[in-house]
Amino acid sequence: GEEATSVVKTSRSELQRALTDMNVSKAPYVVFSFTDSKSTCESGHWGAKTNRSASPIVAELEGDDVEICFTSNLTQILKTLDGEAITLHKHSKGQFVVLEGATTQVVATEAIREV
Repeated sequence: GEEATSVVKTSRSELQRALTDMNVSKAPYVVFSFTDSKSTCESGHWGAKTNRSASPIVAELEGDDVEICFTSNLTQILKTLDGEAITLHKHSKGQFVVLEGATTQVVATEAIREV
């Protein structure tokens, strides 16, 4: 019942940039970094991978700076959400994110980096 500590408003096309980054880096994950000044997505930077790919993301952040990590399930999540505008809700204490489309919502667990 707690409010999200970070709310990100962006578009489907901006989130789809991550799918390209995952393909280029040949990595099964992507990390979105949302801040007031700059937002990005990056894939292939965990571990000793030599292929990396990163893209700038246009997004509006309300609340705390946040990183949100997805696996290749991002493809299915984007297929499930309707509309072009997408809002992500994240609480700093949780390992999941709520994504909202026009009339649909998806609760997704985050990818966790194994060390």
